[in-house]
Amino acid sequence: MEIQRLHIDVTGRCNCRCKHCHMADYYSKELDTNEILSVLRTLKVQGLQKIAISGGEPLLRKDIFQIIEESPNNISILTNSLLINKSLLNKFLEFKKRTNKIIIFRISLDGLESNEKIRGYSYKKVISQLKKIKRAGFIVVINTTISPFLQDNELMRMLFLLEQLQIDQWNVDIPFNEGSFRQNNLSIDLEKCLSKLKQLIIAYLNKELNMRLDVVGLFCSERIKKNIGFYECNLIDHPCNYQLHSITINPSGEILLCPSLHIPFGKIADLETYRSSEKWKEFIQKKRDFPKGCNNCKYIKICGGGCRANALYTRGELWEKDDLSCKLMEFLEKDLLSFYPLAIQDQFKKLLTSPLVIKDYSFQEMVSSVKELFLKIYPDNPSIVKKMSYDEKNIKEHISTKVAFENNLLVGQANIFMLNQKKKIANLGYHIHPDFRRRGVGESLSKEVILEAKTKGIKILVVRTEKQNLNALNLARKLGFIIPPEEFIMENKNILSYKNINDLVCLYKIISP
Repeated sequence: MEIQRLHIDVTGRCNCRCKHCHMADYYSKELDTNEILSVLRTLKVQGLQKIAISGGEPLLRKDIFQIIEESPNNISILTNSLLINKSLLNKFLEFKKRTNKIIIFRISLDGLESNEKIRGYSYKKVISQLKKIKRAGFIVVINTTISPFLQDNELMRMLFLLEQLQIDQWNVDIPFNEGSFRQNNLSIDLEKCLSKLKQLIIAYLNKELNMRLDVVGLFCSERIKKNIGFYECNLIDHPCNYQLHSITINPSGEILLCPSLHIPFGKIADLETYRSSEKWKEFIQKKRDFPKGCNNCKYIKICGGGCRANALYTRGELWEKDDLSCKLMEFLEKDLLSFYPLAIQDQFKKLLTSPLVIKDYSFQEMVSSVKELFLKIYPDNPSIVKKMSYDEKNIKEHISTKVAFENNLLVGQANIFMLNQKKKIANLGYHIHPDFRRRGVGESLSKEVILEAKTKGIKILVVRTEKQNLNALNLARKLGFIIPPEEFIMENKNILSYKNINDLVCLYKIISP
């Protein structure tokens, strides 16, 4: 996979000590020039198109122009702006004219009066710097992290001030519970925060503004203008899928997935090999519905499983649910959506996952849909579709067959068919649409058919599957199936089709005496 974007924290040194800084553990760390240049040369071969140069404060480095000289054509510099003087600005202008590279200054401003309380310097210093940078013709993006000191009217005042200054884009975010934010025991009143963000978004929607506005998890002006609003998340992708073409390197030379998730997958020396490591493979095989609580959530196609960094820093576990994302989705639907254009409201509602609808199988109505489902599950084995589909001639063998629908799409089937009439032994099988695995479909279907089998006098249920089919085995164990005694297998070898004991696993469950 090619690497298109690089975020590199070239230093942990900073001329500020902000109370919410997530880089507090790296103040004494710094990459040397040769390390940075080596990274850039290696990644350019792999398709690098954009770079974000951050820190600490990257403009503390005397070799900053040597770094951007080796950088790709799209360069963002994340800075507090305080070190930008006339001489430095002229150097950037000369560099831009000579190379024709895009230079974007992404400048931190965390409020007006409250900026000084969280960052230690007046917002007026930043405003003065913004004016110089805009007059020089550079693209300017303002990054704002909500702080506990933010006053009720500050975001609204910032909106019109930044528009007046002709700022190109304003990003508003909520802080992670890490670094200095955690060390200083800071916290955000989320209810008040969301109320302020709602006020901001409504004001933006009601005005003809040129500045772009992005509010974390709630609003993106560019998508609104395109009448998109929300992208549908493909559930078979990784929760952090938008970052898989990116790489982050911190001041210690560690390779991260993104700037906020401080889990290293290797060092700079591993740049060309870390994606072959077991640690990377184990992390990247997760799907968007894997985090706890996500598989049955109606917002899953909109939030995509939330942020793993938020989950880690609030719940202490990478694959726990992201509480912030959950609250943002609820707030969006209940308090904010009605202010969006009608087309986007409709789009949001269509992306909500409908409750799973489980029905009894009807041969006349559903046989073609079930065959289509099997073709989705077994695309390389069409013969198995004919074998597994049944018609009115052999339907008597089936004790119970249920099918599951989501948004009128057939997403799963489970059935129980008799193996031995005298002993009342039956087989449980379940087949789930590839895009809907790990979302509780198999469990819900199986519970329904097991309940019906019990009412029809079945005594023992078995599940048979290949040893490598871990999903099926895990589901069977979750339903209470266990490895049967050896004598059970030997007594029922013929009906179990247990010809190759090395390849198959048989689990059983006694459901009635």
